[in-house]
Amino acid sequence: MKKALLALSALMLASGALAADPAFPKAPSGKVTLEVWSWVPGLDKTVQAFEKAYPNIDVRITNLGGGPQTYTKLRTALQAGSGAPDVAQIEYGFLPAFVDLGGLEDLSKYGANTYRKYFVPWTWGQVSPDGKAVYAIPQDTGPFSMVYRADLMKKYGVAVPKTWAEYEKAAEAVYKKSGGAVKFGNFYSTFAPWFMALAWADGAQFFRREGDGWVQNLNNASAKRC
Repeated sequence: MKKALLALSALMLASGALAADPAFPKAPSGKVTLEVWSWVPGLDKTVQAFEKAYPNIDVRITNLGGGPQTYTKLRTALQAGSGAPDVAQIEYGFLPAFVDLGGLEDLSKYGANTYRKYFVPWTWGQVSPDGKAVYAIPQDTGPFSMVYRADLMKKYGVAVPKTWAEYEKAAEAVYKKSGGAVKFGNFYSTFAPWFMALAWADGAQFFRREGDGWVQNLNNASAKRC
C-alpha cells in the first residue's frame, strides 16, 4: 500500500505565529514519531520549539540534499510503497507531480483550510490548486521587497513608487535624466523563479486541477503583463 505523506510544513505552524491560535489542534494522545525529509538550514531549532510544545511527539529530520536529490528518493519510496517519510519538503513547482503520483495526503481532511487566512491568496493557491484539497502548508513564500538609494531618488526628483505603473514611470524618468547611466532595476528574463514570482503576485496560476488531470495556462494575462 502506498504511503501518503504530508508536504512540509505542517510542523512549522507550531513554532510560528499560529502557535497562539486557539484553533490550533491539540497533540494526539500517546507517543508519536514523525519522520521528516528536508534540506532547510536551521530546521532543528524549529523542531526543538515544536517538541517543547508537544513533548509526546518526536520529530526526526533527515537531510538528503536539496531539491532533486530528495525528490528522486521520495518518488522511489512512494512508488515502492515503503520507506517514505511522514512529512517532506517539496517546492511549489514540483508539488503537482507528487499530487499526481498519489503520494500526498489531502490536509483539508484535518482542517488545513482553517489556516488559509494566514496566507496571501497567490501563495495558498500553489498548495490548493482547486481551492478545496490542500496538499501542503506554505513554508517559504519568498516575499519581494524594493531596495533603493534615497540619494539617487532625490537627485533625479523621483518619488518612491508604490505601484508597478509608478515604477515604470520612475524607471523611465531616471534612465532619461541620467542619460542611461542609472537603471532603476534589473529584470532577470532568463531566471524562471523571478518571472513566476512576479506573475504569482499578480494572481497568476500556471496550473490548475481539473478532474483527474491538470490544465496549464502558461500564457495567462498576468504572465503576459510581467
